[in-house]
Amino acid sequence: MAKRPRRSSQCRNASAPARRSRSKSNGAFEQVLDELRHRMALDYIAARKVSVNETAYLVGFSDPASFSPAFKRWTGKSPRDYRGG
Repeated sequence: MAKRPRRSSQCRNASAPARRSRSKSNGAFEQVLDELRHRMALDYIAARKVSVNETAYLVGFSDPASFSPAFKRWTGKSPRDYRGG
């Protein structure tokens, strides 16, 4: 007679597809969030009504220092260069 797998290992193995699915959906959410931040940042920077630091906070960055690299990744320019000065 073949030995049956323990119930705990069955539960652990059954959750692996669920973990992969959550990981994929989280990646999709992060991509949508990144695109939204990008569009909002372009609008704020182009409008010139708020500073670059304020723009960083308005689009969801808790640290303005991490906003500039993200903006450069999106546009190829720093926020100040994109704004024109």
